Amino acid sequence: MTYDYKKGDFNMPGKSVPVSLRLSEADAEFIATTSMLGAVTPSDKIRVLIKEARQRHAGASNYLESLKFYHGLLAPTLQREHVVEEAQAAHSELLIQFSNLLPEILAYVTANMPESGAKDAMERMTALEKGVADRLFGLFQQMLRLAVTGRSPCYDEAVIVDRLEPVLELCDLINASTKRGKEKSK
Repeated sequence: MTYDYKKGDFNMPGKSVPVSLRLSEADAEFIATTSMLGAVTPSDKIRVLIKEARQRHAGASNYLESLKFYHGLLAPTLQREHVVEEAQAAHSELLIQFSNLLPEILAYVTANMPESGAKDAMERMTALEKGVADRLFGLFQQMLRLAVTGRSPCYDEAVIVDRLEPVLELCDLINASTKRGKEKSK
């Protein structure tokens, strides 16, 4: 099923089958009051929910499908962020970088998580861990770059610098511990 913007309707491949269901009052109110891209009627909205569930299921082993799903899932929130930023003439590079990474890391984990009975599960979990570490440390490096001038391109220019001292202390401790370990092994 896809939404045809020219027709303003859903394209449903194949024959459609009528289905009857009962909903709680809370669920019916949710369907009635929730805005879903291109969906107006309760039937359209239920089709959208089923489509999203199918995308989530398909994305479970396919990175690109999973990435599309998470981008779509986060799109309304990110659109609200852009609208607020536009209205306030503000910008946060921290939120932009985090928002860009979030669907990517969720898609990566979703698509690369092995089934519990897989023979190579531990090997795949180790690779998954490495991939997640690469992405998180990449974000960490991006955050550190935002602190270079002491004034980050964020709503609050000190939002990153104000949080660096404990991180730098931990880095110093790790560095000292690593040096001691190397000296002992000589």
